[in-house]
Amino acid sequence: MNVQIEQGVITVTLSRRNLLALLAKLDEPDSMRTILRDCGDLRLVLRAEDDAVHYADREPGPMTPTTEAGIRRRRQAMRHAESRGEGNL
Repeated sequence: MNVQIEQGVITVTLSRRNLLALLAKLDEPDSMRTILRDCGDLRLVLRAEDDAVHYADREPGPMTPTTEAGIRRRRQAMRHAESRGEGNL
C-alpha cells in the first residue's frame, strides 16, 4: 500500500495483494478486517465489512456497467468454487 499526502489530498494506492488481503479478512471470524499504515503523524486505517452491514440502511451507489459486470462474474466464480469445496477465491 502506498500513501501520498499532498496539498490536503490523501491518495491511497492498494495493490491486488492488499485488496485480496481485505477480502480474505472478511472470511476470518477473529480478524479486525483492517490494514493499518502509519504516515508520519497520521495513521491510516482501511477497514472492510460485508455488504449486508455496510448497506444495512441504504442502497449501494451506482458503478459503471463494466465494474458491475466484473463484480457479478467474481461473485459467480466464488459461489462456483465454494460449491466445489474450493473455498473462496
